[in-house]
Amino acid sequence: MKNKLILSSVLVLAACGLSESKFQDKFGDKLCEEYAACNPETDCEGSDADADALDCDYDKAKAKECLDGAYECDDSFGEGFEFITVPAACGEVYTNCTGATTGDDDDTAGDDDDSAGDDDDDAS
Repeated sequence: MKNKLILSSVLVLAACGLSESKFQDKFGDKLCEEYAACNPETDCEGSDADADALDCDYDKAKAKECLDGAYECDDSFGEGFEFITVPAACGEVYTNCTGATTGDDDDTAGDDDDSAGDDDDDAS
């Protein structure tokens, strides 16, 4: 009986982890907060990226690790070029992603647009 109680408690706690939408909100806030601390002369307005455009596996544990990790201000490029380095776990929150990543699939080599190298207007 004691083992069942412990197991059910662990399952309930695991189910109460950080939801994906809550992580996205908190991560955006965290980036702005850290960026403002790193470079107080600029404003952070967050990202308009549509995370729902991708189909990914979401890792709650990595999301928590990402938010709790150490964010550092990298000023190695000099004043005015400061940027934030995020914990490595942030790159592991979403895995196995499928779907469009740039929305710019029309500019590939070999397409039939009027680009340089097109011989349509050359004099013979």
